[in-house]
Amino acid sequence: MMLRICVFVLSFGVAVLTVTSAANVTPESTEHIFGPTGPSTGRAVNSEVDVDEENVLDPTTVLDGIRLRDLSYEELMFLLNNEDDLFVSEMDILALKKFVEKKVASRTSGGLRKKRAGVRALGVARGLFRGSTIGRLTTSGRSVTRNYETQGDFHTAVTHFNNLNPTDRSAFSGRISGFTGMVGNHRVTARDGSKFGAPTLEIRSPKAGGTTMVRKFRFTPSGVNR
Repeated sequence: MMLRICVFVLSFGVAVLTVTSAANVTPESTEHIFGPTGPSTGRAVNSEVDVDEENVLDPTTVLDGIRLRDLSYEELMFLLNNEDDLFVSEMDILALKKFVEKKVASRTSGGLRKKRAGVRALGVARGLFRGSTIGRLTTSGRSVTRNYETQGDFHTAVTHFNNLNPTDRSAFSGRISGFTGMVGNHRVTARDGSKFGAPTLEIRSPKAGGTTMVRKFRFTPSGVNR
């Protein structure tokens, strides 16, 4: 454990030594560059996740032309958090575009109802991230998977799925059931279970260079997957 030794000289000339652990020093010297939250999506960092023990990183994985093994943890979080911000903006614009297309195609509804629907169409992707907690990160070859934990159940996952307004929807059933569809070039899938048991909303986003960014939101009553 890194120790910090401070010397205080009192007015009567006696030097006092104090020793503190790194866990007790100021946040500027110990926290990662984003502190306890992500930059703008309201994400919280799961303090229960240990970077070395929980995250599984493939040293060959490349994201946006950057080999992940060449990044420090702070630089990796900087990259992933900015990826999330870009993703949120793109998804929200796509959702707004879809709403406007529907509004133009059907002008029979009352103006007040349209206005309320328009408000609901804004920020649907940001709403998915709001309140979620960043969990485990895994990379394998050309796939980068970032997990998030959030409060809710399968009904919550389906609500977010519908809010994103995907096209080419279809249902599937079996050991795990759910719905899948496309938002732009993003594959969105809501499942009523997973190998960890919790319902999930998964969004697969193709990136330049052939890498796929996968975001998995796990819904549990407490918001933490045990």
